[in-house]
Amino acid sequence: LTNQQQQDRYKSTQMLSVFISAFPRLLRKHLQQKFDPDSQFESDMMCLMKDYPKQCESLLKARNPPFRATYDLQKAVSRLRHLDESTKVSLSEKIDKLSASSAECESIYTTPVPRPYTRHTTRFLTIYLLLLPLALYDTLGCNWNHLGAVFASALISFLFFGVEEIAVFLEEPFTIMPLDKFTDDVRLSVEEAMEWMEEDEFLQSEYEIEKNDEKVTSLNVFSFSSQNSDVNITEKRE
Repeated sequence: LTNQQQQDRYKSTQMLSVFISAFPRLLRKHLQQKFDPDSQFESDMMCLMKDYPKQCESLLKARNPPFRATYDLQKAVSRLRHLDESTKVSLSEKIDKLSASSAECESIYTTPVPRPYTRHTTRFLTIYLLLLPLALYDTLGCNWNHLGAVFASALISFLFFGVEEIAVFLEEPFTIMPLDKFTDDVRLSVEEAMEWMEEDEFLQSEYEIEKNDEKVTSLNVFSFSSQNSDVNITEKRE
């Protein structure tokens, strides 16, 4: 590969890596809108895509940023001229699966849980637990002053209300998932892969330089030996 081809390869791969890192951050914002401040999100995106300000602005203005990110990923794959068509098709299929997974997450996020269901469950549970000591009064009446019924009611109330609170959290699962850690892991993995690529490019260039030096040295030796042979032949003729 020529230097120009190597530079084009690195630039196209770097663009792909940036969009790969941007996708989970965009999806996190899309699924945690109320819990992800806009100022922090825009700052993260500007820092992540500082070399591509126009693409960053387009992503921030998009109605569905994760879907726009998959579109940009498809375009970035098409710019990878050093890959064969079968590899590009495979990458495009993986991006399609990524887009489908994003749509499934969005479907979970946008599916509403009826408020009357949550309120009715809470009211029913409250009435049940308020009447529970009356049911345990005779069963645990052998204890002094019916303390057994009091402690049993308190323990059962703690367990039931705990289950109810967990159920409320599960209605919006993306608010309790550590999506910030997932996005950071993806970004760090992509940056590490790019560092490996830079090391390979450096080693390849060093190898080519050494190879060229060996060729120059061999040519010099050959020319020097040919000159000596010519001198010897001239001396013999004289």
